Amino acid sequence: MQIGDKIKLPLYFADYNNPSSVTFGQMYSFSLLNTKGELYPVFSEEEYEIVGMYQYQNISGTVVAEATEMVSDQIIIPTKSVKASDENNIVSAGPMRNATTSFQIPNGTADIYEKEFAKVEKSDFLQITFDDNGYTKIKQQLDESRITAYMLCGIGFLAVMVIILLLLYFFIIRQKKRLAIERAMGAGKNQCRISMIGGMALFVLVAAILGSILGTGITGNLLQKENKKEAHFSTDYSVQKKTEENASQDTLREEVLSMETVAISLIIPVSITVFVVLISVWLVNRQLNMELMILLGDREN
Repeated sequence: MQIGDKIKLPLYFADYNNPSSVTFGQMYSFSLLNTKGELYPVFSEEEYEIVGMYQYQNISGTVVAEATEMVSDQIIIPTKSVKASDENNIVSAGPMRNATTSFQIPNGTADIYEKEFAKVEKSDFLQITFDDNGYTKIKQQLDESRITAYMLCGIGFLAVMVIILLLLYFFIIRQKKRLAIERAMGAGKNQCRISMIGGMALFVLVAAILGSILGTGITGNLLQKENKKEAHFSTDYSVQKKTEENASQDTLREEVLSMETVAISLIIPVSITVFVVLISVWLVNRQLNMELMILLGDREN
């Protein structure tokens, strides 16, 4: 059988007491005969389309009572698809347990559900266990990582600003006397601007590019290490089975992500350099508008 095939399922009985691993195990804990001593008749028969398959792996080789795992040749259908009543075909019934009763809620809403469920009358008689496959823990770790990333980003931004201020102070503000000497020797304003700003702009550009390349490389290595720890699951029998089209889409996403990384690595150093140059031009223009005697008489310290 394959995905897309249709199968007609006759339903003979309903078991609300045992998990599927026990119901379809080697021994039955109930009788297949009704009160008349006859086999239970079919109470519902519908045709279903196969939309997905599970890859069954029997690790232990034995069936364990209360187990919640699926068994081989098990078919899952929507509960609401069964319109007929099974009241005369119930072979076993019992209280709700983790192996016989389950429901789904959106990820991350377990706390909200518990608060709302506590308002229900006699909710204390029922204990609910939430299994989100580690989603809550992972989400908490991701939130903590995001906060840490914001803090590191803020600290890095402050460090960059401090370095830029120091560069402006030593390369521009403390060079007033040098600027006055160049002007006294007949240098034009544009020549003074290039002399004052050119060296610092080149220094900032090279430093920003090297820092961006180094940061990108370290980030890439960390991501590769994390990707090796990533869990994978088989899609051999799923509607999400990887096809050549899906593979090409994944490759395209990786290429786009790589291009975005390269673009960011170029935009950041260029932006920092442009910012420094603009501030430097503003400071130099202010000094160029000052009198030579004031610049020559200004103390460096």
